[in-house]
Amino acid sequence: STGLGWALGNPLAFNAQTGTTYTLVLGDAYKLVTASNASAITITVPPSVYSTGQVINVQQIGAGQVSLLKALA
Repeated sequence: STGLGWALGNPLAFNAQTGTTYTLVLGDAYKLVTASNASAITITVPPSVYSTGQVINVQQIGAGQVSLLKALA
């Protein structure tokens, strides 16, 4: 339960999303983005958000199926 926070040297921060769409931002790095909605949820990953070694965690906590969409440049 504390493994990721321990590995990074600080507690894991959360970004709770409740809509049906969300686009990841640079500030989501090393956070847990939770997705909670009864309908399907699309999370877009723009190329500017991720780089080698960077981690963004996503967790579905509602009934809506989460889909990750890689945005083109």
